[in-house]
Amino acid sequence: MAKKADGTEDNSPETVSDANTPATVPDAPTGEVSTEFVTMVRNADIHPAPHTAQVHPEEVHNYYSGGWTVKKDEVE
Repeated sequence: MAKKADGTEDNSPETVSDANTPATVPDAPTGEVSTEFVTMVRNADIHPAPHTAQVHPEEVHNYYSGGWTVKKDEVE
């Protein structure tokens, strides 16, 4: 197993922060624009659960290979 920069091997992802990146993310009510997620579904007869997912718009194309499609009433 590879060691993290601090020398630990605890199987948790390493959190890296620099002076230009805030350590915490502000909540949406503070004026940030919230993202509307896309509902995706897949055939229950072919694929194991889950059969619905709320997907970030930038990740939709990554879900197609797993049998996911955009829910019919959300297709533009």
